[in-house]
Amino acid sequence: MFSVGKNLSDGWDTDEVLRHYHKLHKGTLLPQKYVKGDELSPGERITFDETVELYRQRLYGISWFMRNLNEYIAREANK
Repeated sequence: MFSVGKNLSDGWDTDEVLRHYHKLHKGTLLPQKYVKGDELSPGERITFDETVELYRQRLYGISWFMRNLNEYIAREANK
């Protein structure tokens, strides 16, 4: 679990954003399809690009960091 600064994540290309995000979360169908090397249709590409930007924002967002932290703590407490 980690949070990065906005300046750092803004410098990442698509592959790097997905690599970091997928360390924490499974992701949605289109990013998984992209990572596997499958071709995306023009319509899928538009949605995919929006998803990558959302992932980028989540990687530097403090609210998402706290959400992940709280989930981890709750899971550990339930063990």
